[in-house]
Amino acid sequence: MLWRKSYCLAFIPALLLALSSPCYAQSKIDSLEQVLKEKLDDAHRLKVINELIYVYKDVNDNRAYDLSKQGLELTSKTKNKIDIGRAYLNYALAMESRGEYQTSLEFNRKGYEVFESIPDSTQMSAALNNIGIAYNQIGDYGNAVYFILKAIHIDELRKDVFNASTDYVNLAESYFKSKNFSPAALWARKAYTNSQQLGDRIIEGYAAEILATILIEQNKMDSAHYFIRIAKKISTDFNNEYIAARCMSHLGKLFFKTSQVDSAKHYLKKTIASCHDKYFADVLLPSKIILSKCYALEKNWKDAHREITEALAISRKIKNRNLAMECCLLLSSIYHHQQNDTDAFRYLELASHYKDTIMSQSISASIDAKTTDFSLEREKKEKQLVLSNLLQRDEEVTRQRYILALAAFGLVSLITIIFLIRKSNIDRKVAYVQLTLKNYELARLNQEVNGLINTIVHDLKSPLNSLQGIFYLMNLELKGEKETELAQLLKQGNVVLAGGYEIVKELLDLREIEGNAILVEPEKFSLKNFFTAIHANFSSLASQKEITLQVDADDVEIESDRMLLKRVVDNLVSNAIKFSSKQRTVMVRAKAESQRIIIQIIDQGQGFHQSDMDKVFGKFQKLSARPTGGESSNGLGLAIVKLLVTRLKGTIELKTEWGKGSTFTIDLPHYFNS
Repeated sequence: MLWRKSYCLAFIPALLLALSSPCYAQSKIDSLEQVLKEKLDDAHRLKVINELIYVYKDVNDNRAYDLSKQGLELTSKTKNKIDIGRAYLNYALAMESRGEYQTSLEFNRKGYEVFESIPDSTQMSAALNNIGIAYNQIGDYGNAVYFILKAIHIDELRKDVFNASTDYVNLAESYFKSKNFSPAALWARKAYTNSQQLGDRIIEGYAAEILATILIEQNKMDSAHYFIRIAKKISTDFNNEYIAARCMSHLGKLFFKTSQVDSAKHYLKKTIASCHDKYFADVLLPSKIILSKCYALEKNWKDAHREITEALAISRKIKNRNLAMECCLLLSSIYHHQQNDTDAFRYLELASHYKDTIMSQSISASIDAKTTDFSLEREKKEKQLVLSNLLQRDEEVTRQRYILALAAFGLVSLITIIFLIRKSNIDRKVAYVQLTLKNYELARLNQEVNGLINTIVHDLKSPLNSLQGIFYLMNLELKGEKETELAQLLKQGNVVLAGGYEIVKELLDLREIEGNAILVEPEKFSLKNFFTAIHANFSSLASQKEITLQVDADDVEIESDRMLLKRVVDNLVSNAIKFSSKQRTVMVRAKAESQRIIIQIIDQGQGFHQSDMDKVFGKFQKLSARPTGGESSNGLGLAIVKLLVTRLKGTIELKTEWGKGSTFTIDLPHYFNS
């Protein structure tokens, strides 16, 4: 739960400063409460309730919650869209304060739709910002970044530096939680600088405390302590319990990372106590997790187990899979040290399940969010370029009109022709400049996306390596024992680990191919010997599934890149076996015809639906067919095949019928002209 936007029609720093005065706030509350006791029509009552919630939201959460429920009931009794939208957003805020983040998302979206229909860009930005906050709480950081960037785009177009600064804080929090520390620090410092220029100390407090926690992760403890002191001073000056709680939590984490366990426990316990009657889930959960780690260091397993179990229950309630996975891993470690291997593996398996769910969500969501960031930036630059071109054209038209006014009537035709020629040349130059800029932008975007994929793959290595280490230790302990429940769990874990490595491998292959890092190196080799080796490689796999693998290749010498061709054929033969049932046949044929190589992989598997044909060679595509032996499939294999065949200057075709099988035909040149 980060610093929250107001839902009032105006959002001005001077107004917030006035409302921060206790006398002014209480006077405003007393006045509005008195009005609410009077006999009012429903529309007027809803307006007063919305104003009261604005004053109460940082003073009395319980009263704000009760009023928000009353306001929600009145939305069907008025036609004023502004008051209806504000009522939706107020109720969403109340649900967020109680940890009901899914409900908060629902009503923030309703509020956004109302304000979009008016339209009211200020309130649209507020709704988008709070949707991002809700996603942040449940651990869906890709969507959090996506919606907060949309809010920033609106505020920056409106040149609303104040609201944009609050968005920067929330964006920094989202990047931090997704472990992208560099962009997190960039946005946090931007918010901190803006808040100082605006003179808004509340935003300065939030920016300072998020900067502190980023610096702790970067092991810059002195700088982190400096920003914690700033945020703590602001929380005292403005009686902001939320910032104060976050500062205590950060101090606990700082002392834990510097091995000062007693000091860490002191601040973490104070943090947890301060959150007892308030639902600061993003403060409470990390504090309990770190406190459990402190107890574990002291081998106080009972207290460690209590704290982490409570943290797991809260993370499940708010559906935060990232924190739930961290809790399960810590619980597994605690049980392992207590020599309770059954429960240790049970929680290890549950952590693996959370990891798989997070992986499938985060890849697509992170790419979507990053692409949105790039698109918004590109759109802004394009609008600036169009505006500049319009100004230039206006100046040109004015100049031409002046020349025409001074020219003689007999020269009008000639001047008109000159004008048209000149205008055409300008348009061509402008078009050329725009095309050049767009090409540059596309190249930059491609580089950024490749960098993003590289970051994701890098981040995946750590959990995979951790699991591999755990399985290695367990294998040593189980060596020589018969099949047990524990061994079965270990076997299942190895399957999950293999699937993770397969995703990493294919992502790296895809990036390598798209980045033109692969060179084609033709060499002469026997076509028959090549496919004999293919048969040898896959015969064991085919036998395991009771599938007959047949290979028929011409006995000729060809010239091609042996390794790239092997990757193509291996991928297609592996898929044919993977998606075929028992007692079926997979046929591989290869013929040399008039300077061409024709290769066919024919299976009797499930085939493809007609709806699959447009996306069969696309990236990250899930098609109709499913593996028959429980194997993994991540939607990258055929995309890699397509890219490699193209690199070999060939083509690939698919003929298929659902339920009867498929035939992939590859047509390659017999030789290359380098």
